[in-house]
Amino acid sequence: MMGVQASAARALLDSDPAAARATLEHVEESAREAIGELQGILGTLRDEPVERPVDGDDAAVGSLGVERLPDL
Repeated sequence: MMGVQASAARALLDSDPAAARATLEHVEESAREAIGELQGILGTLRDEPVERPVDGDDAAVGSLGVERLPDL
């Protein structure tokens, strides 16, 4: 999805810079969300909490590890 948004921003860059800027802001937001989700998953797999912002607050995620998979 981010690739499509980045391509659209590039196409709009000369003709509509404001729309290109808005599209790039969405790309940035999507990238930050994806990185946060990946950090949470890695923290779970590593069995160590990962600090990341959630709605402007800091929250630990990933407190459960792979040894707890049988409990699921």
